[in-house]
Amino acid sequence: MVRMIFIIFILIPFIVPNVAIAEREVYGTVLDKAGKPVAGARVNAWDSDVGSDQKMGEAVTNQNGAYKIQYRGGAWDGRKTSYHTQWRPDIYVTVEIKDEQNSPWYKAARSKIYQDHHMSENLKVDLVTFTMDLPEGCLGDYEMEVWKKDAIVEGNSLDHTATRTRIYQNCGGKKTLLSTVDKCNHGACPGEKWMSKRREYKTGPRPGDLVFPVGCHVFGLKEFGLVGDNHVCNNDSFMQMGIVVSGKMPHNKTINRICKNKNYTDYTGRDPKYIPSFDNVKEFISKYGWDTPQEGASGGGGGGSDRPPIKPK
Repeated sequence: MVRMIFIIFILIPFIVPNVAIAEREVYGTVLDKAGKPVAGARVNAWDSDVGSDQKMGEAVTNQNGAYKIQYRGGAWDGRKTSYHTQWRPDIYVTVEIKDEQNSPWYKAARSKIYQDHHMSENLKVDLVTFTMDLPEGCLGDYEMEVWKKDAIVEGNSLDHTATRTRIYQNCGGKKTLLSTVDKCNHGACPGEKWMSKRREYKTGPRPGDLVFPVGCHVFGLKEFGLVGDNHVCNNDSFMQMGIVVSGKMPHNKTINRICKNKNYTDYTGRDPKYIPSFDNVKEFISKYGWDTPQEGASGGGGGGSDRPPIKPK
């Protein structure tokens, strides 16, 4: 009888693979592109599995951008099979943020996968927003939409444009959606009933780091990117479209030309009735450059530094 009880006791962890043993931690910091801490970001730790991934825990970053996620010990992949070779978790971390335009939560960073992580050790994962790690051999793939809202303010017709971008990883022709980034405009968001879709663009798979369709405020030009002259905000949409079309973050001179532009005849379309088009974006890039300015192209409305913007480390 004693021997039987002893055998049952030994087998319990194998019969119930999710039995808790001890808590472990995934921790780190979240920084923005300028190296400053991102407070209030939602951080999730995941166990990468065949099929659906398991959420291991969630935390919110503090004022220093720090987070700490505790997860249970024990087996994560169930019994050893041809698909699950270890019981240890394959951990990756995602970051979700809300930008200053009151957009919905969207994924703004994802770490690499830490395969078969030994649970005897805590795991430190630091992340930079607007970056996402792609598996080796995979490509980035984007689908972008431009949405429009008509508004009347003191008798003047104003155009509020907003963008929706679906960011995919394309591995051997198989597309997997990584993040849907909605950029709103004064509370007018893509998909809402008073908004209508006006432009669509698909990049197709291409190499290079994944880029996020950020607006002027990310580069410290909040007063131009979020409100702008005469309450017109097409500059942010134009910036976001250019990032997706080029697949690169813009040079400071490009940022200044777009974000500080007060010339209603330029390609950035400061005309309140104007909806930015992808043809205009391509024409702008051809004329002025994007990550490397064309020879002789000035900074437009603001001049600015000759250096590129700070990029993720």
